[in-house]
Amino acid sequence: MNIQRWTKILLLCLSMLLIAPSAVSAVTIDVWTWLNPPIIERMKPELERFTAETGIKVNMINAGSNAFQLREKLLVAAAAGAEPDVSMLHLYTADELIDIGLVRDITPYMRAIGTDFQLSDVIPGGFIDSYRREGKIYGLPFEITSIILYYNKTLFDQAGLNYPDENWRLTEEFMDHARKLTIDLNGDGSPDQFGLQPGFLDQFIWRLWDTTILTPDRSRSGWHDPRAVEAWEFYGRLYQDPPVVGGGWPSGKAGMMTNMNHVPQRESAGLNMDWDLYHLPLGPDGVRRTRAASSAWCILDKAKHPDEAAAFLRFLVSAETQWAFATSGVGSVRLDTMIRMWRSIDPVGMGFTPNSLKNSQIVALSLQYAVPDIYPTNWSDLWSQFAPLLDQIRRNLRPVRTIVEEMSNRIDLAIRNR
Repeated sequence: MNIQRWTKILLLCLSMLLIAPSAVSAVTIDVWTWLNPPIIERMKPELERFTAETGIKVNMINAGSNAFQLREKLLVAAAAGAEPDVSMLHLYTADELIDIGLVRDITPYMRAIGTDFQLSDVIPGGFIDSYRREGKIYGLPFEITSIILYYNKTLFDQAGLNYPDENWRLTEEFMDHARKLTIDLNGDGSPDQFGLQPGFLDQFIWRLWDTTILTPDRSRSGWHDPRAVEAWEFYGRLYQDPPVVGGGWPSGKAGMMTNMNHVPQRESAGLNMDWDLYHLPLGPDGVRRTRAASSAWCILDKAKHPDEAAAFLRFLVSAETQWAFATSGVGSVRLDTMIRMWRSIDPVGMGFTPNSLKNSQIVALSLQYAVPDIYPTNWSDLWSQFAPLLDQIRRNLRPVRTIVEEMSNRIDLAIRNR
């Protein structure tokens, strides 16, 4: 009897050991982000679905209000051996964090999850390229934007001008219309309606001339290229002899605006004007380009749960999750999802005039020809230093070639001092 009793006890203990792992096997991955609480709240239903389907819990933490604060916290955490499993990555900070080995190449993890899965099949390649180094991919894009052309159909109609089309060129049709839409309405000698509200034009004008901030090998500034000087000279002409830049899009006194590929609902809803979207004009070489800007999810090199982190990334880019994000205001990176969403929108329901936003699919289609730039690690600091120099270009205070050379030299110095 004693032997039988001890045998039963032993079997009971063994069964408890077998059961225990499944009872405590739920893994929690830590995810650091700079997303604000309302966005995280909108993501919660999908995070809960991920946990229900996989058993993997997600602890999403706001670890900074912007990419640079998050970068600092990641560096401190790495020094202490306390990195999260997943973090957001920005194209301004990616180079440094990749170079020091803080983040992993996600390519093998994505292959392990599904051999038929290719990022470029669902996300426009220009955005993936921002996180690609020597064939390896270090980030899964999460937020992606390009620049597109908004145009005021009401002002175009009043001036008898044709709307933008696929043959529009930047230095010809675009500039011609900007001049014709710049009008002195009250006869006081100064324009009060302008052809262009520039938006983010100064942050990518050189890309339209097919130049980058750094050379492909990241060894020096790409603005030593004469095409960069041509780009900044064109930028300066928009503000000079006579200026075609001014007015305001919300006031309806700007004929065109270059801005990110999202509908400026807060600015345009309720305005008594018809407006629409189109691709940016062709560049001087006849090629259409726009800016590829993004953030991404990355897996940390010292992640405690890399496989579970990879499963989370794969979940984030799935069609079901992307559609839920797109319709809840979180945003989407899948081209098929965005085309589906923007083709189905109701302009009137969004607060626009019935004749507005007929080309809403441009929001998604522009992403296909977006091209990445190559940023130095301290680009934000450098850009703030360039503000007075850009003002000199706009006011024609010095030769543009001299100013661009000064900016190029500062970029070179920053590279040497890394």
